[in-house]
Amino acid sequence: MRFDLVDLRLFLHVTEARSVTRTRLIVQQVERMRGDLGSFARGLAGSVRLLSNTAALSEYLPRVLAGFLTANPTISLDVEERESADIAAALGSAAADVGIASVAVLPDTIEQFPFRDDVLVLVFPQGEKTARRRALALADVVDRAFVGLPRDSALQRHIVGHATRLGATMNIRARVTSLEAVCRMVEAGAGIGIVPEVLAKRCRRSMNIDVVRLNDAWAKRRLAICVRRLACATASSCAPSAGGYPLTVSPRSAALRP
Repeated sequence: MRFDLVDLRLFLHVTEARSVTRTRLIVQQVERMRGDLGSFARGLAGSVRLLSNTAALSEYLPRVLAGFLTANPTISLDVEERESADIAAALGSAAADVGIASVAVLPDTIEQFPFRDDVLVLVFPQGEKTARRRALALADVVDRAFVGLPRDSALQRHIVGHATRLGATMNIRARVTSLEAVCRMVEAGAGIGIVPEVLAKRCRRSMNIDVVRLNDAWAKRRLAICVRRLACATASSCAPSAGGYPLTVSPRSAALRP
């Protein structure tokens, strides 16, 4: 089963709905939190912490998240960019509510729902001889000058990590703050870049760049919407779910986690 943007909006909507029952349980168990949780228990306010990898955050989420916020004015979103492994760890420790991450790093304790294929490609200035090849490995170009993202970018750390496994140190000639800017700098001849395929193809329509497939296994990722798998001691301790999607919401004044 493949999820689209409408399905992700449903995930967030279920997150809001499900939290009402969970909040009532917490209020019953922890009397001292009654004042802080009062408005949330009545469904008036809440927040969802969502962690996403770079590709999903830049390409797929803005429109659906904007629509969700418009439809749910009392719910706030805390969205952060993280590497997939960090997302899995945050969900496992209940430090986040929902994640979008590569299935390759998700443990069995994380519930997964297919979302998108995330393929990374190389971008070259148009007309470069190397770009005539149908596919390349990172090892073929790792000694080239690159245009990259900031050091703390999840995607940049992902790429640098694989270069390190090759025993190489990437030559990042320029760092920019967006994937579109990477393609623009490549077009200007500042270096080559590695970006998601969906973005590269879009930029190619308006920029003088060539796109070459990366044939490394790590460059082909399957993304999933993921949540922490809920273990319920009794049936009464389980909040209801719609369509089998177990999600939680935290109120603004307290962290409600499974």
